[in-house]
Amino acid sequence: MNKTLTITEFSKLVGIDYGVGSALIKFLVIKGLAKEVGKIKSETGKGKPSSQFEISNHISLDLF
Repeated sequence: MNKTLTITEFSKLVGIDYGVGSALIKFLVIKGLAKEVGKIKSETGKGKPSSQFEISNHISLDLF
């Protein structure tokens, strides 16, 4: 099952800092295990929109 999450939502869900979550999602995108599916504006409408990523709740990764 896939979930669509921002980096902030992902980081809170798995209990890691934002910087670690950002790096992990970038790694998953590079490996083809996650993909950017859109952007959402903040509630105030100010600032840069947040990217949304589609991520599976189960990932299998061969490192070597």
